[in-house]
Amino acid sequence: MPCLRAYTIELQFLGKLFSLCVRSFFDPFFESVGKIFGGVKIERKTFQPRTMSRDELREVEVQVRGNENEAQHGHQISMKDRDPTAMNDHVKVFFQDVFAEPEGSHSIDGVWRTSFKAFVNTKFWCYRIITAILGIPTAVLCGIYFACLSFDYVWCIMPCLKAYVIELQCLGKVFGLCLRTFCDPFFESVAKIFGGIKVSTQTV
Repeated sequence: MPCLRAYTIELQFLGKLFSLCVRSFFDPFFESVGKIFGGVKIERKTFQPRTMSRDELREVEVQVRGNENEAQHGHQISMKDRDPTAMNDHVKVFFQDVFAEPEGSHSIDGVWRTSFKAFVNTKFWCYRIITAILGIPTAVLCGIYFACLSFDYVWCIMPCLKAYVIELQCLGKVFGLCLRTFCDPFFESVAKIFGGIKVSTQTV
């Protein structure tokens, strides 16, 4: 999950870069292509739906966890609910999720009960021993990794991205100017084909 969280942060950066490229180069092109259908008129007739009364509206309950100081800093700890966001629900494994005896294939009752106790206790104590040995070092390493990732994102990636945005805006303006100069006359001529189309729809 820490690696997945880091991958999510990097993916958000790539998403911003991709959306910036799309807005810089594809928006002027689609604006020019949109002139083809500029003369198409669509008339839609709809009946006004019945307004819901206040009694029919669903009440939404908002629950705020933690005090104001915890909400400002973002870090929260609960000794009872250690997964408040249900991030690792898919890791829950119980005895009945692993072993199941159908009708006609039942083992001895003592074997079934002993297997249940062996599975539950082995899983419980093995997890506790591993976390007791490796939990704190892993938390330290993850803290260092996310600190370095945050530093890299704040002090390296975002300034470079901002500089790239400035350069890309210049290229986008040049690209848009070329489209408006050479493509707009062509698309405006093609738009005359669809200039007289009128679409009328009626929904009940």
